Order: sequence, then structure tokens, then C-alpha cells
Amino acid sequence: QLVYLPEGKALLATIKEKRGRYVQSFTQVRRLVEAGQRDEAIRHMTADTLPALDALQEPILALGALQKQVVQSSGAEAKSRIDLATRIMLVSAALALLAGVGSARAITRSITQPIKQALHLAQRVAQGDLTARVSTRGRDDLARLLGALQTMNGNLVQIIDGVRSGSE
Repeated sequence: QLVYLPEGKALLATIKEKRGRYVQSFTQVRRLVEAGQRDEAIRHMTADTLPALDALQEPILALGALQKQVVQSSGAEAKSRIDLATRIMLVSAALALLAGVGSARAITRSITQPIKQALHLAQRVAQGDLTARVSTRGRDDLARLLGALQTMNGNLVQIIDGVRSGSE
């Protein structure tokens, strides 16, 4: 059904009723013309058929206005839903961007922190400080690099201790 609102159904019922009156009056005018009663046909047309046509046009125009109102309301509802979907997409994109930036920072830190520790240990060893210690966590390549540097540092301490004890 194209007309589903109670107001629209009431207007359709009114249109049907007024159309019946108009068709009945117009049919009477046609019979009068066919019977050669032209003056009586004009009088009936003016007195009954044209007012019936005017009365028929009123609910038709009202139904058109109702349909226009329904279309505008539906359009406004669709626009509202589109606006909501747009806002949801923008918020989702912003959250995804924040999650991406946060993940990038975490990944960057997980790489740069061990490299900074390795650099710090290498600089202290280069300055002759063999007491530096580094804590290693994890099993990735950077953790193994830190472990190897720590082992190298320990081995250097043993070599130096061996050289010292040999020279005494």
C-alpha cells in the first residue's frame, strides 16, 4: 500500500466518495447532451458538476500535501541517519588513528630502549668502565644483542683479571 497513514486513508476515502458524486453528475450532463438538452446540461454542469469537481480537488490537493510532508519527513530522517553514520565513521577513524599512533609508539620504544641500553653499555666499556650491567628481557634479537654485550663485558672483566693476576 502506498498510503499507510490514517490521515492518508481518510483522504482516499473522501476522494473516493467525492469522485463518485462527480462521476454521477458528469454522467448526468453527458446524458443530457446526448438527449439534446444542451441548456439543461449547461445548468446542471454549472450548478452541480463543477462544484463537485472543485470538492474533489480539495482532498486530492490535501493528499498531495500529505505525501509531500511524508517525503520531507522521510528525507529528514534519512539525512539524520546519514549524519549519524558519518559521525560514527569519523569517531571510528579517529580511534583507529589513535590506536595506530599508540601502537607505533609502543613498537618504536620496544626497539629504541634496548638499542639505547646497548649503546650506553658500549660507551661505558669504551671508557674503561667494565662494571656496567644491563637487564635483558625477552627473546627477540635486541634482547639477545644485549645479552651478548653483557657476556662480552663479563669476558673482558675475566681477561683483564687474568692479565692482572699474570702480571703480579
